[in-house]
Amino acid sequence: MFSLRGRVPRRLYWATRGISILPFAGAVLVTMSEQAGQLGSEQVGILAMLMVPTYFLGLWIALAGSVKRWHDLDKSGWWIFIAMVPVIGGLWELILAGCTRGTRGPNRYGPEPT
Repeated sequence: MFSLRGRVPRRLYWATRGISILPFAGAVLVTMSEQAGQLGSEQVGILAMLMVPTYFLGLWIALAGSVKRWHDLDKSGWWIFIAMVPVIGGLWELILAGCTRGTRGPNRYGPEPT
């Protein structure tokens, strides 16, 4: 889950996407609770200190999942930067990495994931 080596199938790619959204959703909930007056400033500070490392952990998991997914398609992990191309880049990643079946059998990045 944390390594940039190897390959992952589509279902694990989507799972890493889901896991990476959780810290962001938690931050939104904390912010909404503070604005609604349900949390005090001390509580928000403590939650923020817990959320920052969790956010970076989720970000790393998403990065590793994306790199491994590109590896499964027999492409370099540097293809993650295709998502930075406005409009078409994110769509291209969604279609290719999210919906396309990976390379059958072993490729230069390892054996076929199960």
